[in-house]
Amino acid sequence: MTSKGSFGDALNLPVVSRKDHAEETLGALISRTLDVAPSISAVCWVVQQNGLRLIRESNGEQQPKPLTEASVQHTLDAVVSEVGAQGVPSCTSRWAV
Repeated sequence: MTSKGSFGDALNLPVVSRKDHAEETLGALISRTLDVAPSISAVCWVVQQNGLRLIRESNGEQQPKPLTEASVQHTLDAVVSEVGAQGVPSCTSRWAV
């Protein structure tokens, strides 16, 4: 994300509960929630073009992590835990793709 805006200020962002969707693959969640990638194959194609990042926002700072084909095959919980292990506890963080 190139702007200094906060995800909390953005309108109409899809929201996915980590608790409710922890065991679903990130690719499946993205394909169901984003219009730009209506299938897991489309998600993989966008990832191959370096078009998806998981962005962690905490205390006004954004930390992007480029998604890989491997990461979209992992569960939401595994990917968020991997990124969340670096820095501030995830309870104070917001996440966006």
